[in-house]
Amino acid sequence: MTAEQLIQQEAAIRQAVALSYIDPTGKADPIYDGIVDPALYLAAPARILWILKEPWDEPDRSGGGWSLTEHCLNPRPHEMAKGPTFQPIIYVSHGIFKRLPTWDSMPYISDQPDMALVLRSIAFINVKKLPGLSRANNDEVLAAYLASRDLILQQIRAYEPDYILGCRPHMAVIMQDLGAKPDQIIARNSVRYAKLGNRLLLDIYHPAQTTISRERYVNDILEAVASQSAWGITTPPHP
Repeated sequence: MTAEQLIQQEAAIRQAVALSYIDPTGKADPIYDGIVDPALYLAAPARILWILKEPWDEPDRSGGGWSLTEHCLNPRPHEMAKGPTFQPIIYVSHGIFKRLPTWDSMPYISDQPDMALVLRSIAFINVKKLPGLSRANNDEVLAAYLASRDLILQQIRAYEPDYILGCRPHMAVIMQDLGAKPDQIIARNSVRYAKLGNRLLLDIYHPAQTTISRERYVNDILEAVASQSAWGITTPPHP
């Protein structure tokens, strides 16, 4: 795979999104996602894909017509790093790239702001691509995945990720669609995961969750990753 091939596939996916995600009210256009920087994605130590719920624009679900990757994450990673969704994504992705075992083994973003540049080396998919709400409705998100699963799976195939980190409610269905059998799925702390060949699928909380601490969130994911990776596991699961 080359950066040019990825760019061509992204253009085809964008056309498919424009045709598939039609707002019946006529108030909104899709908000596009995908690989932030194809060259950096291919050059990264691992290919990481995050599958989240929905973007948002205006309070009444109007707006759209822009790209999360092209207009936000690529040109403004330091600004995006201030948000509650992208801070955990940076810590987890930085940990995977650097093979770090825990939250305590990496600096705070505030002490090392260029950690935010990791956002340029990964990929993002929102299951819903029309503007939603600042707090997503899980029933709507799952319905959106079921309605557009072929397109989402097309994105996953195009990006060929090594790690897929997806939140609930859709990630459990995506794991099944990618071929994970129930007896292959391991539950460890707050994470459910399955290794399929050289690819690791992780069913996790949304990065902006408040159920567990951010430290626990990052550690749970890195423990699951380390348990299935060459650098090994360093800490036991929580009781």
